[in-house]
Amino acid sequence: MPIPVRKRQSPSLNLSPLIDVIFILLIFVVLVARFVDQERLDVTLPSADAGRPAEIDALMVVVSSSGEIHIDGEPIALAALPDALEAARRRFGRAVVVADQSAQIQQAVDVISAAKLAGFDGVALATRPPAP
Repeated sequence: MPIPVRKRQSPSLNLSPLIDVIFILLIFVVLVARFVDQERLDVTLPSADAGRPAEIDALMVVVSSSGEIHIDGEPIALAALPDALEAARRRFGRAVVVADQSAQIQQAVDVISAAKLAGFDGVALATRPPAP
């Protein structure tokens, strides 16, 4: 009596679901990357009551009410600000902008923008706690 021999079937692998999942992940990554581009100048404005101490290893840029800008205690003109921030970028990774309450908001925005363009990893806006 001869033994019946079955023909071997080669296994087939359906890649369609895998490709669909990869395309969905790719679309997700592209959309998230677009949202990150739109929030490059993300400044969280802390209230005067809530906040945390400024980083010690950060560059301090002070904008006074009279319009003067000081980097580490030394006055600097607005036109020379990008070059000074670029030089300070080699020493510091982050910058903290300390703006006086009556300072013009446009000057603070100009300083934050110049710091971002100089390549700082993060730029924070500092406030002082209220007087007791």
